Amino acid sequence: MEKRQLIEERRELLRQIRELTPEEQAQFDALTAKVDDIDARLAALEEAAAPAQDQTPAGTRRLTRDSVGPLEIRNMTEVLNDSDFLKSFLRAGTFKERAGDRQAIEARGFSYGQKEIEFRAQSKGTASAGGYTVPTGFLAQVSDTLKNVAPIRSVAQVITTDSGEDLKFPTCDDTSNNGRILSEGSQNTSTDLTFGEITLKAFKYSSDLVVVSSELLNDTGIDLSAYLARQLGNRIGRLQGSHFISGNGTTQPQGLVTAASTTSAASASAIAVSDLINLIAAVDPAYITGNNSVRWVMHPTIWYSLRKLNDSSGRALLGDSAEGADLMLLGYPVVLDSNMDSTIAASKKSVIFGAMDQYLIRDVSGLVVKRDDSLRFDYDQSCFVCYSRMDAKVLQAGAFRALVH
Repeated sequence: MEKRQLIEERRELLRQIRELTPEEQAQFDALTAKVDDIDARLAALEEAAAPAQDQTPAGTRRLTRDSVGPLEIRNMTEVLNDSDFLKSFLRAGTFKERAGDRQAIEARGFSYGQKEIEFRAQSKGTASAGGYTVPTGFLAQVSDTLKNVAPIRSVAQVITTDSGEDLKFPTCDDTSNNGRILSEGSQNTSTDLTFGEITLKAFKYSSDLVVVSSELLNDTGIDLSAYLARQLGNRIGRLQGSHFISGNGTTQPQGLVTAASTTSAASASAIAVSDLINLIAAVDPAYITGNNSVRWVMHPTIWYSLRKLNDSSGRALLGDSAEGADLMLLGYPVVLDSNMDSTIAASKKSVIFGAMDQYLIRDVSGLVVKRDDSLRFDYDQSCFVCYSRMDAKVLQAGAFRALVH
Protein backbone atom coordinates (compact mmCIF):
# COMPACT_ATOMS: atom_id res chain seq x y z
CA MET A 1 0.00 0.00 0.00
CA GLU A 2 2.83 2.35 0.82
CA LYS A 3 4.56 1.63 -2.48
CA ARG A 4 1.33 2.11 -4.44
CA GLN A 5 0.70 5.50 -2.81
CA LEU A 6 4.25 6.68 -3.55
CA ILE A 7 4.00 5.61 -7.20
CA GLU A 8 0.71 7.50 -7.58
CA GLU A 9 2.28 10.64 -6.12
CA ARG A 10 5.19 10.32 -8.52
CA ARG A 11 2.81 9.87 -11.47
CA GLU A 12 0.92 12.99 -10.47
CA LEU A 13 4.13 15.00 -10.66
CA LEU A 14 4.90 13.55 -14.10
CA ARG A 15 1.47 14.61 -15.36
CA GLN A 16 2.48 18.23 -14.96
CA ILE A 17 4.06 18.92 -18.36
CA ARG A 18 6.47 21.67 -17.46
CA GLU A 19 9.95 22.09 -16.04
CA LEU A 20 10.09 21.17 -12.38
CA THR A 21 11.16 23.72 -9.81
CA PRO A 22 14.13 22.76 -7.63
CA GLU A 23 11.74 21.96 -4.78
CA GLU A 24 9.55 19.74 -7.05
CA GLN A 25 12.61 17.99 -8.48
CA ALA A 26 13.82 17.23 -4.98
CA GLN A 27 10.36 15.89 -4.03
CA PHE A 28 10.30 13.68 -7.17
CA ASP A 29 13.79 12.31 -6.46
CA ALA A 30 12.79 11.55 -2.87
CA LEU A 31 9.71 9.62 -3.99
CA THR A 32 11.78 7.61 -6.46
CA ALA A 33 14.30 6.77 -3.77
CA LYS A 34 11.56 5.56 -1.42
CA VAL A 35 10.09 3.31 -4.13
CA ASP A 36 13.54 1.85 -4.85
CA ASP A 37 14.05 1.28 -1.14
CA ILE A 38 10.74 -0.63 -0.85
CA ASP A 39 11.67 -2.78 -3.87
CA ALA A 40 15.00 -3.61 -2.26
CA ARG A 41 13.33 -4.57 1.02
CA LEU A 42 10.79 -6.79 -0.76
CA ALA A 43 13.54 -8.53 -2.69
CA ALA A 44 15.48 -9.15 0.51
CA LEU A 45 12.41 -10.59 2.26
CA GLU A 46 11.60 -12.92 -0.63
CA GLU A 47 15.22 -14.05 -0.87
CA ALA A 48 15.23 -14.81 2.86
CA ALA A 49 11.92 -16.68 2.58
CA ALA A 50 12.99 -18.75 -0.46
CA PRO A 51 16.71 -19.60 -0.37
CA ALA A 52 18.36 -21.36 -3.29
CA GLN A 53 17.60 -25.07 -3.52
CA ASP A 54 21.20 -26.16 -3.32
CA GLN A 55 21.54 -24.26 -0.04
CA THR A 56 18.41 -25.73 1.58
CA PRO A 57 18.75 -28.90 3.66
CA ALA A 58 16.73 -31.84 2.36
CA GLY A 59 13.33 -32.20 3.97
CA THR A 60 12.98 -28.51 4.89
CA ARG A 61 10.16 -26.32 3.62
CA ARG A 62 10.20 -22.99 1.84
CA LEU A 63 7.83 -20.33 0.53
CA THR A 64 7.45 -19.96 -3.23
CA ARG A 65 5.51 -17.37 -5.21
CA ASP A 66 3.82 -17.87 -8.56
CA SER A 67 3.91 -14.84 -10.89
CA VAL A 68 0.23 -14.19 -10.16
CA GLY A 69 -0.54 -16.61 -7.38
CA PRO A 70 -0.27 -16.63 -3.60
CA LEU A 71 2.64 -17.81 -1.52
CA GLU A 72 2.65 -21.58 -1.09
CA ILE A 73 4.66 -23.88 1.17
CA ARG A 74 6.39 -26.74 -0.64
CA ASN A 75 8.81 -29.44 0.44
CA MET A 76 12.24 -29.08 -1.15
CA THR A 77 12.44 -32.83 -1.74
CA GLU A 78 9.02 -33.09 -3.43
CA VAL A 79 8.58 -33.16 -7.20
CA LEU A 80 5.39 -31.38 -8.23
CA ASN A 81 2.99 -33.55 -10.19
CA ASP A 82 -0.47 -33.18 -11.71
CA SER A 83 -2.19 -33.93 -8.42
CA ASP A 84 -0.31 -31.08 -6.73
CA PHE A 85 -1.48 -28.62 -9.37
CA LEU A 86 -5.03 -29.98 -9.15
CA LYS A 87 -5.08 -29.46 -5.39
CA SER A 88 -3.96 -25.89 -5.93
CA PHE A 89 -6.84 -25.38 -8.36
CA LEU A 90 -9.34 -27.01 -6.04
CA ARG A 91 -8.38 -24.66 -3.23
CA ALA A 92 -8.58 -21.51 -5.36
CA GLY A 93 -9.29 -22.01 -9.05
CA THR A 94 -8.53 -19.74 -11.97
CA PHE A 95 -9.77 -19.18 -15.52
CA LYS A 96 -6.62 -18.64 -17.55
CA GLU A 97 -4.25 -20.96 -19.37
CA ARG A 98 -0.71 -20.91 -17.96
CA ALA A 99 2.41 -20.63 -20.08
CA GLY A 100 3.52 -24.17 -20.90
CA ASP A 101 0.11 -25.81 -20.33
CA ARG A 102 -0.50 -26.37 -24.04
CA GLN A 103 2.91 -28.00 -24.55
CA ALA A 104 2.31 -30.28 -21.58
CA ILE A 105 -1.07 -31.37 -22.98
CA GLU A 106 0.37 -31.98 -26.45
CA ALA A 107 3.20 -34.00 -24.90
CA ARG A 108 0.51 -36.35 -23.61
CA GLY A 109 -0.79 -36.81 -27.16
CA PHE A 110 -3.83 -34.58 -26.75
CA SER A 111 -4.83 -31.28 -28.32
CA TYR A 112 -8.08 -29.33 -28.62
CA GLY A 113 -6.98 -27.42 -31.71
CA GLN A 114 -8.45 -24.22 -30.34
CA LYS A 115 -6.92 -20.81 -29.81
CA GLU A 116 -6.81 -21.04 -26.06
CA ILE A 117 -7.50 -23.70 -23.49
CA GLU A 118 -9.91 -22.20 -20.99
CA PHE A 119 -10.55 -23.50 -17.49
CA ARG A 120 -13.50 -21.60 -16.04
CA ALA A 121 -13.77 -21.08 -12.31
CA GLN A 122 -16.41 -19.36 -10.23
CA SER A 123 -14.57 -16.01 -10.38
CA LYS A 124 -12.69 -14.63 -13.37
CA GLY A 125 -10.52 -12.01 -11.76
CA THR A 126 -7.27 -11.57 -9.97
CA ALA A 127 -5.18 -14.34 -8.49
CA SER A 128 -6.79 -13.76 -5.10
CA ALA A 129 -10.15 -14.78 -6.60
CA GLY A 130 -8.68 -17.53 -8.77
CA GLY A 131 -5.28 -19.10 -8.15
CA TYR A 132 -3.82 -21.96 -10.10
CA THR A 133 -5.34 -23.50 -13.22
CA VAL A 134 -6.85 -26.91 -13.62
CA PRO A 135 -3.78 -29.11 -14.12
CA THR A 136 -2.95 -30.35 -17.59
CA GLY A 137 -2.89 -33.94 -16.40
CA PHE A 138 -6.47 -33.65 -15.16
CA LEU A 139 -7.76 -32.39 -18.51
CA ALA A 140 -5.86 -35.05 -20.46
CA GLN A 141 -7.30 -37.79 -18.26
CA VAL A 142 -10.82 -36.54 -18.92
CA SER A 143 -10.18 -36.81 -22.65
CA ASP A 144 -8.73 -40.29 -22.35
CA THR A 145 -11.73 -41.39 -20.34
CA LEU A 146 -14.10 -40.11 -23.03
CA LYS A 147 -12.31 -42.23 -25.60
CA ASN A 148 -12.47 -45.32 -23.39
CA VAL A 149 -16.21 -45.16 -22.78
CA ALA A 150 -17.07 -43.81 -26.26
CA PRO A 151 -14.86 -45.84 -28.65
CA ILE A 152 -16.43 -44.32 -31.78
CA ARG A 153 -14.82 -40.98 -30.88
CA SER A 154 -11.36 -42.45 -31.43
CA VAL A 155 -12.09 -43.61 -35.00
CA ALA A 156 -14.60 -41.06 -36.32
CA GLN A 157 -13.83 -37.74 -37.98
CA VAL A 158 -13.75 -35.09 -35.22
CA ILE A 159 -13.78 -31.33 -35.75
CA THR A 160 -13.70 -28.53 -33.18
CA THR A 161 -15.41 -25.16 -33.59
CA ASP A 162 -15.05 -22.06 -31.44
CA SER A 163 -18.77 -21.27 -31.36
CA GLY A 164 -21.92 -23.36 -31.25
CA GLU A 165 -24.14 -21.99 -34.01
CA ASP A 166 -25.65 -24.49 -36.46
CA LEU A 167 -22.97 -25.89 -38.78
CA LYS A 168 -24.21 -26.91 -42.22
CA PHE A 169 -22.51 -29.49 -44.45
CA PRO A 170 -23.52 -29.99 -48.10
CA THR A 171 -23.74 -33.58 -49.34
CA CYS A 172 -24.03 -35.08 -52.80
CA ASP A 173 -24.81 -38.63 -53.93
CA ASP A 174 -24.37 -38.85 -57.71
CA THR A 175 -23.70 -42.59 -57.85
CA SER A 176 -26.90 -43.35 -59.77
CA ASN A 177 -25.93 -41.10 -62.72
CA ASN A 178 -23.62 -42.17 -65.53
CA GLY A 179 -22.12 -40.41 -68.50
CA ARG A 180 -23.16 -41.32 -72.07
CA ILE A 181 -21.76 -41.86 -75.55
CA LEU A 182 -22.82 -39.27 -78.12
CA SER A 183 -23.00 -39.84 -81.83
CA GLU A 184 -21.61 -37.24 -84.17
CA GLY A 185 -23.74 -34.10 -84.30
CA SER A 186 -26.17 -35.24 -81.57
CA GLN A 187 -27.36 -32.97 -78.78
CA ASN A 188 -25.99 -33.36 -75.27
CA THR A 189 -28.26 -34.09 -72.29
CA SER A 190 -28.41 -32.19 -69.01
CA THR A 191 -28.31 -34.22 -65.79
CA ASP A 192 -28.14 -32.13 -62.64
CA LEU A 193 -26.36 -33.07 -59.46
CA THR A 194 -28.59 -33.70 -56.47
CA PHE A 195 -27.33 -31.96 -53.36
CA GLY A 196 -28.40 -32.47 -49.78
CA GLU A 197 -27.45 -30.86 -46.49
CA ILE A 198 -26.87 -31.96 -42.93
CA THR A 199 -26.85 -29.61 -39.95
CA LEU A 200 -24.68 -30.11 -36.89
CA LYS A 201 -26.01 -28.56 -33.71
CA ALA A 202 -24.41 -28.19 -30.27
CA PHE A 203 -26.15 -30.37 -27.68
CA LYS A 204 -25.01 -29.51 -24.16
CA TYR A 205 -23.86 -32.42 -22.00
CA SER A 206 -23.37 -32.15 -18.25
CA SER A 207 -21.57 -34.50 -15.87
CA ASP A 208 -23.89 -33.41 -13.03
CA LEU A 209 -22.35 -31.96 -9.91
CA VAL A 210 -19.57 -33.65 -8.01
CA VAL A 211 -19.55 -32.44 -4.39
CA VAL A 212 -16.16 -32.58 -2.65
CA SER A 213 -15.57 -31.86 1.02
CA SER A 214 -12.93 -29.47 2.25
CA GLU A 215 -11.29 -32.36 4.10
CA LEU A 216 -10.90 -34.32 0.87
CA LEU A 217 -9.45 -31.34 -0.97
CA ASN A 218 -6.75 -30.98 1.67
CA ASP A 219 -6.03 -34.69 2.10
CA THR A 220 -2.67 -35.26 0.46
CA GLY A 221 -3.21 -39.01 0.51
CA ILE A 222 -6.08 -38.83 -2.01
CA ASP A 223 -5.41 -38.92 -5.77
CA LEU A 224 -7.91 -36.20 -6.62
CA SER A 225 -6.80 -36.02 -10.24
CA ALA A 226 -7.79 -39.62 -11.01
CA TYR A 227 -10.92 -39.42 -8.86
CA LEU A 228 -12.46 -36.34 -10.48
CA ALA A 229 -11.32 -37.29 -13.99
CA ARG A 230 -13.09 -40.62 -13.64
CA GLN A 231 -16.28 -39.10 -12.19
CA LEU A 232 -16.66 -36.23 -14.65
CA GLY A 233 -15.30 -37.89 -17.77
CA ASN A 234 -17.16 -41.19 -17.45
CA ARG A 235 -20.53 -39.51 -16.93
CA ILE A 236 -20.36 -37.46 -20.12
CA GLY A 237 -18.53 -40.15 -22.06
CA ARG A 238 -21.07 -42.88 -21.33
CA LEU A 239 -23.97 -40.79 -22.56
CA GLN A 240 -22.15 -39.57 -25.67
CA GLY A 241 -21.01 -43.12 -26.43
CA SER A 242 -24.59 -44.43 -26.41
CA HIS A 243 -25.70 -41.57 -28.68
CA PHE A 244 -22.89 -42.31 -31.16
CA ILE A 245 -24.52 -45.72 -31.64
CA SER A 246 -28.28 -45.19 -31.24
CA GLY A 247 -28.91 -41.43 -30.93
CA ASN A 248 -32.18 -40.33 -32.56
CA GLY A 249 -30.60 -37.51 -34.63
CA THR A 250 -33.12 -34.85 -33.55
CA THR A 251 -32.88 -34.18 -29.82
CA GLN A 252 -29.63 -36.16 -29.70
CA PRO A 253 -26.67 -36.76 -32.02
CA GLN A 254 -27.39 -39.22 -34.83
CA GLY A 255 -26.17 -42.73 -34.07
CA LEU A 256 -24.53 -45.12 -36.50
CA VAL A 257 -27.19 -47.79 -36.01
CA THR A 258 -29.92 -45.18 -36.49
CA ALA A 259 -28.55 -43.94 -39.82
CA ALA A 260 -27.09 -47.09 -41.41
CA SER A 261 -28.90 -49.14 -44.03
CA THR A 262 -29.37 -52.79 -43.11
CA THR A 263 -28.50 -56.19 -44.50
CA SER A 264 -30.49 -59.16 -43.22
CA ALA A 265 -28.76 -62.10 -41.55
CA ALA A 266 -29.67 -65.63 -42.54
CA SER A 267 -30.70 -66.49 -38.99
CA ALA A 268 -32.43 -64.59 -36.22
CA SER A 269 -30.30 -66.33 -33.59
CA ALA A 270 -26.83 -66.68 -35.13
CA ILE A 271 -24.18 -64.93 -37.23
CA ALA A 272 -22.55 -66.84 -40.07
CA VAL A 273 -19.35 -65.91 -41.89
CA SER A 274 -21.46 -65.49 -45.04
CA ASP A 275 -23.48 -62.80 -43.21
CA LEU A 276 -20.30 -60.82 -42.54
CA ILE A 277 -19.16 -61.16 -46.15
CA ASN A 278 -22.58 -59.96 -47.34
CA LEU A 279 -22.22 -56.95 -45.05
CA ILE A 280 -18.92 -55.99 -46.68
CA ALA A 281 -20.37 -56.53 -50.16
CA ALA A 282 -23.28 -54.18 -49.35
CA VAL A 283 -20.96 -51.17 -48.94
CA ASP A 284 -19.79 -49.57 -52.18
CA PRO A 285 -16.06 -50.30 -52.73
CA ALA A 286 -15.49 -46.57 -53.23
CA TYR A 287 -15.87 -46.12 -49.47
CA ILE A 288 -13.64 -49.09 -48.64
CA THR A 289 -10.73 -49.25 -51.08
CA GLY A 290 -7.63 -47.57 -49.64
CA ASN A 291 -9.59 -46.19 -46.69
CA ASN A 292 -7.80 -46.72 -43.37
CA SER A 293 -10.89 -45.69 -41.40
CA VAL A 294 -12.94 -48.79 -42.34
CA ARG A 295 -13.98 -50.68 -39.19
CA TRP A 296 -16.30 -53.30 -37.77
CA VAL A 297 -18.27 -52.17 -34.71
CA MET A 298 -19.82 -54.68 -32.31
CA HIS A 299 -20.41 -55.47 -28.66
CA PRO A 300 -17.59 -57.45 -26.97
CA THR A 301 -19.99 -60.36 -26.39
CA ILE A 302 -20.71 -60.57 -30.13
CA TRP A 303 -16.99 -60.46 -30.92
CA TYR A 304 -16.20 -63.38 -28.63
CA SER A 305 -19.10 -65.33 -30.10
CA LEU A 306 -17.61 -64.88 -33.57
CA ARG A 307 -14.22 -66.01 -32.31
CA LYS A 308 -15.79 -69.40 -31.49
CA LEU A 309 -16.85 -70.13 -35.09
CA ASN A 310 -15.00 -73.24 -36.29
CA ASP A 311 -14.92 -75.30 -39.46
CA SER A 312 -15.65 -79.02 -39.62
CA SER A 313 -12.09 -79.75 -38.43
CA GLY A 314 -12.41 -77.51 -35.38
CA ARG A 315 -10.21 -74.74 -36.76
CA ALA A 316 -11.15 -71.10 -36.22
CA LEU A 317 -12.88 -69.79 -39.33
CA LEU A 318 -11.78 -66.20 -38.75
CA GLY A 319 -8.05 -66.85 -38.34
CA ASP A 320 -5.88 -64.95 -35.87
CA SER A 321 -7.75 -62.63 -33.52
CA ALA A 322 -5.22 -59.84 -33.73
CA GLU A 323 -2.65 -58.30 -36.04
CA GLY A 324 -0.39 -55.98 -34.11
CA ALA A 325 -2.48 -54.04 -31.59
CA ASP A 326 -5.78 -54.26 -33.49
CA LEU A 327 -8.48 -56.88 -33.36
CA MET A 328 -9.06 -58.02 -36.94
CA LEU A 329 -12.02 -59.59 -38.71
CA LEU A 330 -11.83 -60.60 -42.40
CA GLY A 331 -9.01 -58.13 -42.92
CA TYR A 332 -10.55 -55.10 -41.18
CA PRO A 333 -10.01 -53.76 -37.63
CA VAL A 334 -12.71 -54.25 -35.00
CA VAL A 335 -14.01 -51.64 -32.56
CA LEU A 336 -15.57 -53.12 -29.43
CA ASP A 337 -18.39 -50.89 -28.19
CA SER A 338 -20.58 -51.88 -25.24
CA ASN A 339 -23.35 -49.62 -26.54
CA MET A 340 -24.08 -52.06 -29.37
CA ASP A 341 -26.64 -54.87 -28.98
CA SER A 342 -25.12 -57.67 -26.91
CA THR A 343 -27.54 -60.41 -27.97
CA ILE A 344 -28.40 -62.02 -31.29
CA ALA A 345 -32.17 -62.05 -31.64
CA ALA A 346 -34.94 -61.03 -34.02
CA SER A 347 -34.79 -57.32 -35.02
CA LYS A 348 -31.45 -56.82 -33.26
CA LYS A 349 -28.66 -55.02 -35.14
CA SER A 350 -25.60 -56.88 -33.99
CA VAL A 351 -22.78 -55.65 -36.25
CA ILE A 352 -21.92 -52.46 -38.16
CA PHE A 353 -19.40 -52.26 -40.98
CA GLY A 354 -18.28 -49.09 -42.74
CA ALA A 355 -15.99 -46.12 -43.27
CA MET A 356 -15.71 -44.21 -40.00
CA ASP A 357 -14.43 -41.04 -41.69
CA GLN A 358 -18.02 -40.62 -42.92
CA TYR A 359 -19.19 -40.23 -39.30
CA LEU A 360 -18.61 -36.65 -38.19
CA ILE A 361 -18.38 -35.53 -34.55
CA ARG A 362 -18.50 -31.79 -33.91
CA ASP A 363 -17.12 -30.50 -30.57
CA VAL A 364 -17.65 -26.89 -29.50
CA SER A 365 -14.45 -25.49 -27.95
CA GLY A 366 -13.84 -28.51 -25.75
CA LEU A 367 -14.54 -29.59 -22.20
CA VAL A 368 -15.29 -26.89 -19.63
CA VAL A 369 -14.74 -27.50 -15.93
CA LYS A 370 -16.49 -25.21 -13.45
CA ARG A 371 -16.26 -24.83 -9.69
CA ASP A 372 -18.65 -23.27 -7.17
CA ASP A 373 -17.68 -22.75 -3.54
CA SER A 374 -20.88 -20.95 -2.51
CA LEU A 375 -23.58 -23.50 -3.36
CA ARG A 376 -22.77 -25.70 -0.37
CA PHE A 377 -20.88 -23.18 1.70
CA ASP A 378 -22.73 -24.16 4.89
CA TYR A 379 -21.47 -27.75 4.47
CA ASP A 380 -17.88 -26.61 3.79
CA GLN A 381 -18.03 -28.34 0.40
CA SER A 382 -17.15 -27.37 -3.17
CA CYS A 383 -19.10 -28.36 -6.27
CA PHE A 384 -17.49 -29.30 -9.59
CA VAL A 385 -19.13 -29.94 -12.92
CA CYS A 386 -17.96 -30.69 -16.45
CA TYR A 387 -19.76 -29.52 -19.61
CA SER A 388 -19.37 -30.54 -23.23
CA ARG A 389 -21.23 -29.23 -26.30
CA MET A 390 -21.25 -31.45 -29.37
CA ASP A 391 -23.22 -33.14 -32.12
CA ALA A 392 -22.59 -36.02 -34.53
CA LYS A 393 -24.07 -37.20 -37.82
CA VAL A 394 -23.45 -39.63 -40.65
CA LEU A 395 -22.26 -37.80 -43.77
CA GLN A 396 -23.07 -40.61 -46.21
CA ALA A 397 -25.47 -43.34 -45.08
CA GLY A 398 -24.21 -45.58 -47.88
CA ALA A 399 -20.80 -45.75 -46.22
CA PHE A 400 -22.23 -47.97 -43.44
CA ARG A 401 -24.16 -51.19 -43.20
CA ALA A 402 -25.80 -52.83 -40.18
CA LEU A 403 -26.51 -56.57 -39.84
CA VAL A 404 -30.13 -57.06 -38.73
CA HIS A 405 -31.58 -60.36 -37.56
